Amino acid sequence: MTSTVHPPANPRLEVVALSDHEWRVCDRVLDKADPRRVLGYIERSGEGFEVLALLPAPTPCGRFAGWNAALSVISALALRDGLVAPGFAGGAAG
Repeated sequence: MTSTVHPPANPRLEVVALSDHEWRVCDRVLDKADPRRVLGYIERSGEGFEVLALLPAPTPCGRFAGWNAALSVISALALRDGLVAPGFAGGAAG
């Protein structure tokens, strides 16, 4: 199962479904061969979503109750670490 979506809250994000409970989050502006393109992973686990941010180094970010909160933390970390341009922000917390 592989499908790709571009969240309306941030068209720069690319979310690729790896399974029915795992997603890869990318900065779609970067070339597909650029390893910085992959910002992190989200996994649905029990009642929440676990986040692993990859850049600048693999960092477990915790468990979040909602999808939007999980997606937002990857976006916020990428912005904080200067991995994406200003104006890049995730969806609303949820």
